[in-house]
Amino acid sequence: MRKFLSLMFITLCAILSHGQQPGDECLIRHQTIDSLIVANNLLLANESWDDLVAKCEARPEKFYKTGETILQYRQEMAPADSKEIAVKNLIALYDEYDAKFPGNTNGNLINKAVALHKHGMSDRAEIYKLLDRAFTNNRAQFSNAEALNLYFDIYFEKFTQGDQGVTGENILARLDDIHMHVDVLSETASPQQQHVYNNLKSSLDAGAKSVLICDNLIPFLTGKFDSRKDDAKWLQRAADNLLANNCTIDPIFAQISERAHALNPTAASAHAMAIVEFRANNKTKAAAFFEQSANLNPRPHEKAAIYYTIASSLYNTSDRAKAKEFALKAINAQPDFGKGFLFLAQLYGSAGEKCGATAFEKKAINWLAAETALKAGLVDPKYKAGAEKMAESYLKKVPTKAEIKNEKMGGRQITYKCWINESVKVPKE
Repeated sequence: MRKFLSLMFITLCAILSHGQQPGDECLIRHQTIDSLIVANNLLLANESWDDLVAKCEARPEKFYKTGETILQYRQEMAPADSKEIAVKNLIALYDEYDAKFPGNTNGNLINKAVALHKHGMSDRAEIYKLLDRAFTNNRAQFSNAEALNLYFDIYFEKFTQGDQGVTGENILARLDDIHMHVDVLSETASPQQQHVYNNLKSSLDAGAKSVLICDNLIPFLTGKFDSRKDDAKWLQRAADNLLANNCTIDPIFAQISERAHALNPTAASAHAMAIVEFRANNKTKAAAFFEQSANLNPRPHEKAAIYYTIASSLYNTSDRAKAKEFALKAINAQPDFGKGFLFLAQLYGSAGEKCGATAFEKKAINWLAAETALKAGLVDPKYKAGAEKMAESYLKKVPTKAEIKNEKMGGRQITYKCWINESVKVPKE
């Protein structure tokens, strides 16, 4: 079959080239190879490439784009002992492409660097030079997430190895540049590619974790604020970094967060503002910003976590009605949010003294606490053991059978008003 296809191709070229000028014949050969590539018949296209190279001296830019596809295929298919030759041939094509068409937008410096790195054919210093030239002179072409990660990784490696020319501030500046570049790329990227870029940014931040500390971030971001105060994305990223690294005490966090929220209110900016107000001990404002953050957040588990923060950190025992309100909002946002039920159980279990009208009612509230705790294990199995243990502790505090009998409460229902607004049915004797 392979020989048959090759014969068909040669015959086709002969028929199409009959009566044509040499340039026309080359054009037809090239178009035929491109058609084979489009049809994903790289095997036959590869076999026909050498014939085109040998017989056609004219090489338009399209020649190099086709050649890149063919030589990448050869690189992938080459056995181990021929791999280096295949890579060198591909790199030679990139060099010739840039020499003949210096204004091309194919990103050949980046392609070379990735190929050399992938096959271990150059030291990291040389690979960095290629990538740095591309990032400095042809940034618009630098869309390869793998190459961007490699570029920063080698630069950060210089820092960790004690290169005197690379300081912590340099690392933050380079990280900042790459983040902003990726933000630009993301604007026109497909949803799938945007996901790739988001993962890249997370990877870059994780790699630079040792430098993303308050002593470095605060002076760097303070110095950049005036020039970036109208860049909503930069501001939000700066606020996120300060928050993620517990650098929220310095005034620059409030300054950046307020500006970011004013320019573009988002779940993240509202969350940062909530922290600002919480730090200033303005609990009412903090709760409002937290709630705004939850309302703007489309992810149920994150929405639930924010509501839970409001319930457990802002109100808790200081305003149990509000604490219950937001705990229920967390559960409504994410029905399997077991922590919400455990928190409610604790609220109920500690409310007997204030919400029980009699000694019996003060004890009976523990049935409600136990019942609520058990719900955590029902909606989320990972809480089952802890929920059962908590429920058991509450059941030890409920009225005894003798107390139920003496108070004639067996089978009756107790309704708690207070802030609880729930009922408890007393077991029969």
